[in-house]
Amino acid sequence: MPSFDEQIVLNELRSFPEQRLTDERSEMILEKIRGQQPRVEKAHRRGTHLGWTVTVLITCLVFAALIGVKPLGSLLEPKGKMSAVDPEYVTAARKAVQSLGVERKFRFDVMERESDYWIVRTENREAIVTFTPNTTKVRTTSVTVKTGDLPELYKPFEETARAELQQTKLPLRFQTVNLFRNTYGTSLYFQTEDYHYVSVDPSNQVNGYSLNFNPEDMDRELVSAAEQALSPLAGGQTLSFTTVQKYSDKREDMWKLANEEQKYSVILGAVTHQIYEVQYFSEQYQHHIKSADEAVTVSRPLIQAIFGTDITGYKVYGGRSWGGYVLVSTGKPSFSVILGDFETGGILGIHLNAQ
Repeated sequence: MPSFDEQIVLNELRSFPEQRLTDERSEMILEKIRGQQPRVEKAHRRGTHLGWTVTVLITCLVFAALIGVKPLGSLLEPKGKMSAVDPEYVTAARKAVQSLGVERKFRFDVMERESDYWIVRTENREAIVTFTPNTTKVRTTSVTVKTGDLPELYKPFEETARAELQQTKLPLRFQTVNLFRNTYGTSLYFQTEDYHYVSVDPSNQVNGYSLNFNPEDMDRELVSAAEQALSPLAGGQTLSFTTVQKYSDKREDMWKLANEEQKYSVILGAVTHQIYEVQYFSEQYQHHIKSADEAVTVSRPLIQAIFGTDITGYKVYGGRSWGGYVLVSTGKPSFSVILGDFETGGILGIHLNAQ
């Protein structure tokens, strides 16, 4: 199916019986955006990979509407049937852990039965083993240990991860490491105390990372590009960045520049310096979209200034009740316009969507 085929997207939107978020969910999203919950602030600092801020939750809701994904609540519900662990599965799970070179005997006290696989794990998920249903044949094994307890055979992987970490020129240290084994081999995921990480694949190559850098060490050309991209959304202000994060992404490695409170941020390509995302939170937003009819006209000068793309003729999907708008045109880049205030339509951020 072509990306964002307009007729299919429209049909998906029409198939939703109720497009408006509940007041409770809307309030939850707004509270997260405004940083009123400590867990959200911590999540901002993580920059997970997957590498996204909490406001991307709204983008996910918009895209969920477009492609017919189940509601957020259903995605968070526990899956499968939970029960006590059969002794034979405890034995099999411990053998799987030992096969990784980890001698610690974990207490496996949770078992979940899915249709495609069964899960045996510890309560805190430090050790998780999956099996083919109705058998003790191991599918995957995941174990998290302290870095100091990493078996000797994985020391070359640790050296590879440390070499990546040293590029930050910051006194960071790995605190934990997750060992994950499947049919492709064993991968390792090294994590610092503040949730930054380096992952190493079975061939001992770095295949993912998210790390902090010192703003003073940044290339001035890159910082200037980020400042210019943020200015239109910030009402012409030139704002400084106090935190810098670099992380891997399928498009290219990314830089995220932000202020300490994460009230504004810019994400751009490490190689191309392409702007991918701009966000600016304010109590009084500079730009507002009151209806879908205004989405293109209001966003056009912003997207032109920030991304260098003319969105004349783009189609609009979504709305204030979805938390934003998706702007699409066949054969051209698509954009998500994220709202920080559902009532007034105040624009919080604009994202260049992956092709």
